[in-house]
Amino acid sequence: MEKVKEFLNSYYEISASVQTVIVHGDFHYDNILWDENRNRLGVIDFSEAAIEDPALDFMYMYYYPKEFRNAVFAEYGSEYTKLYERSIFIKHGGSMQILR
Repeated sequence: MEKVKEFLNSYYEISASVQTVIVHGDFHYDNILWDENRNRLGVIDFSEAAIEDPALDFMYMYYYPKEFRNAVFAEYGSEYTKLYERSIFIKHGGSMQILR
């Protein structure tokens, strides 16, 4: 139980200072379209858009190869915001499964 309390306290400390932004809410490869002929990128399905923690749009990074995931988070500057840690927590629905 102590481990759970420590984790939740740590998560609260990290997330309490997060600036919320407009997020897509369902940002993954099924909602990203690429037109190779025109060299254009499009994003569809904004039905879950909201003002939230930006980590919400990064939770699907968990499914990508580690090298790609690390590059994305490094480019975004997540070492200062704990973006990856928050996105994993959100991906699991706040589940304590991530403590294992």
